[in-house]
Amino acid sequence: MLPDFPKIKSHMEKIGVDKLRNMEKELLKKSFMADIPRYDFFEGNKISSENFDGEIDEQFFEKFEKEIIIKRDELLKKGLQVFEEKSQDAVKELVEEEKRSMLKTFSEAAEKVGNVTKSTTDSFKDAFLKMLEKISLDFDEFGNPNPLTIIVSPRMREKINQEPITPEFERNVYQIIEKKRKEWIDRESHRKLVD
Repeated sequence: MLPDFPKIKSHMEKIGVDKLRNMEKELLKKSFMADIPRYDFFEGNKISSENFDGEIDEQFFEKFEKEIIIKRDELLKKGLQVFEEKSQDAVKELVEEEKRSMLKTFSEAAEKVGNVTKSTTDSFKDAFLKMLEKISLDFDEFGNPNPLTIIVSPRMREKINQEPITPEFERNVYQIIEKKRKEWIDRESHRKLVD
């Protein structure tokens, strides 16, 4: 019978899990999910929130998992390095799955409140102006708009890079932002402060 070293195995497992979590964080930092807060939940199977209309929205947690299969010949050929390689591949796939799930959630939420813009033209500028009209903008204490994160498909990204920014487009964006600034000032001035 081979000797068992539970403390060493536990320590090695912690190092491996920490390394994979750090890899996941680095991958997420490079995506649109970088600014989304993350929380650990140790109990329950759902989260609920109340929207502006007082409606309770419940969302069940999604399970993301990836099976890792290591064949005997791979283990004999590469040794323990095969564990690291397969684990890293699994983390990359899980992060991609998490991003797809988040985009689906965004899309469903936008559809639910009517914040979806369908462009009848292939112009990004037209779609952007329609989108800007629909959303609510927040501003900092100096009246500057808070930065927006816009998620587009790779195909749309190519079109964006090909479309020149015209003075007319800039003027339209400025006019919409000014309108949104006035709405924001009105919204903030009517906000009730809590003791």
